[in-house]
Amino acid sequence: MTQTLSLSGLGPAFLAVTLLMLSTITGCARATTPSGDPIDGQTHWLATCKSKADCGSLDCICGICSSACAADDTCTTLNKDAVCRSAKTLSTASKCTASAKQSSVCVSSVLVDESTASAVDATAAADATTAADGGSDAAATQALADASVTAAGPKLDCAGLMAGAVPAGLELLDTFDGLGSLTADDTSVYGTRIPGPASSATIWRFSEPTGPTQALGTQGGTGVGAQVLTPAVGELFFATSDGTGVVVAEVTLADGTSLNLGLAATFPNVSSIAVDASQVYWMADDGGGSAGTAHLMRSDRTPGATAMLASLPGQPVPGSLQLLGNTLYFAMYEMPSASALQMQLYRMAKGSSTPTAFGPPSGISILVSDGTNLYATLIAMRDQLGNPKGPTGVARVNLQDGTMKLLFTQPKPSFGGLAVDATDLYWVSGADGADTQVWRGHKDASGQPMNLARGFAGINGLTQTKKAVYWGIPCGTTATTYLVRTAK
Repeated sequence: MTQTLSLSGLGPAFLAVTLLMLSTITGCARATTPSGDPIDGQTHWLATCKSKADCGSLDCICGICSSACAADDTCTTLNKDAVCRSAKTLSTASKCTASAKQSSVCVSSVLVDESTASAVDATAAADATTAADGGSDAAATQALADASVTAAGPKLDCAGLMAGAVPAGLELLDTFDGLGSLTADDTSVYGTRIPGPASSATIWRFSEPTGPTQALGTQGGTGVGAQVLTPAVGELFFATSDGTGVVVAEVTLADGTSLNLGLAATFPNVSSIAVDASQVYWMADDGGGSAGTAHLMRSDRTPGATAMLASLPGQPVPGSLQLLGNTLYFAMYEMPSASALQMQLYRMAKGSSTPTAFGPPSGISILVSDGTNLYATLIAMRDQLGNPKGPTGVARVNLQDGTMKLLFTQPKPSFGGLAVDATDLYWVSGADGADTQVWRGHKDASGQPMNLARGFAGINGLTQTKKAVYWGIPCGTTATTYLVRTAK
């Protein structure tokens, strides 16, 4: 099972909250950590040391546990990312003995900056490995370190896109006047084209491998248009709005016919949809932001009754409603004080009407499921003084207690999109700035994340099929969006 969530086209209330949060975030470059193979029942590779006694079967070289080497292939028994480099390039070189400085040592390839022949501090790598093994403990999660630097992916910017110049490894597929939500199933990508404030939204499909993009029909509602798309077998579920009320509907992929399933006449926003065999669940809100009210709704997949299951004060985190088994999960923005901001995860059995807080507050910005686990992108929360707190990156939710196991740290807030397949996670960093980036990392946090692309300013959605990863890049003042993909 694969799942994708993108946060494009979700309305001004969400954007206002997000930008407010981002304006308070100050960043130190933080990335993910290498994970060595267990040696003597403990991970020693790249741990700090004072003597060989600290390193198990390895040697203490220049203050880190490793092995001397002559070539890269002599290091791969330690870790698949290990390479052989001069000890002089280590940031711990000041701890080298005279003889050690003349040797080469096995280090992680992602810890080496090939352009400057310098290595990232291995102390951070050791601390991060310890933290990664420490489960969901808050102190350990905070200790996940800025220890690795992965090779930069191809750079893609609007000047190149407008000129039709796309670097190797990326493909430009189509251009839209306005791109709303973006999602996919195994072989096709779906999105909404919203040409202008007075136009209805068109739901389109791009079928692999070469398209072309084809309209599935114009869906009712002007201005806000189709807010969210959720695929199911043979169908696509969406919400459309005229700015005052919403309709939840489905479109049959075979012929493009649509059918209205639920109506909320007084709620202008729908932020996420989840579907089971017979019913559709959706999060609606009144547009009041943190002072407003959110509602968990349910409609039948055949036209019938619409029920309000629960109401909570505040604003739902867009894209956070997920269904695992018989349990619904979603996250809410909460402001304990005028300056503080946090996100709280909730869960509720399908047959219940009482959601309960699940785990401590965290920085959930998107939540996705692979059918077995929940994964989240995290952005910094704010404390009582408005200072950023908490880690940023990609995490797995502990389904026993609601705590977060941080898998990959990120130097910038991640809220532009998150997708998951059988083995990997795909996410966005820096979606607010001039250097937005797309990443891939293994769900088990093994190895290092791969930078798939970088250098563009902002993103309109992220999704994936079995063969490729897709995203939209907005350019210029006319809301022109370019649909781009890279093969997995």
